[in-house]
Amino acid sequence: MSAKQKKQAVYNGHKRVHALKFQTVVATPDGLVSHLFGPVDGRRHDLFMLNESGLKAVLENNINVHNKLIHGDPAYRCTNLFCYPFKGCKVDVPQKELNKAMSDVRVSVEWSYAEITKHFSFLDFNRHQRVATTPAATLYKLGVFSRTASQ
Repeated sequence: MSAKQKKQAVYNGHKRVHALKFQTVVATPDGLVSHLFGPVDGRRHDLFMLNESGLKAVLENNINVHNKLIHGDPAYRCTNLFCYPFKGCKVDVPQKELNKAMSDVRVSVEWSYAEITKHFSFLDFNRHQRVATTPAATLYKLGVFSRTASQ
């Protein structure tokens, strides 16, 4: 595969960037990553990534996850495993309260991503990460692993 073909494969037209996507499950408030799947081409939908990862089967077979929900991407749809914020103008008070609680959880997830790039700043320099010439996916996985191991 040529460099041009590799770039086309990872182009995300929605965000207009070249990207590799990863799926993570952040299991604790301090940002411990308990699941990392990827990379997946940036052009792929998040639901494709969820299906390819096998995460649903892992969660369904894990006794510690029963009767719990994971704050998921809206692409995952609300199920017995995943939930995402309510939207629209007819959101009632209990739904607003749940949205607030879920928003706080989402912030801790975003912090975990920020911690990875804070400790491994070279991962945050897009101009240095070249899909065809840099092992960007391997470097990111090493950053996640190293950050998780240091907690």
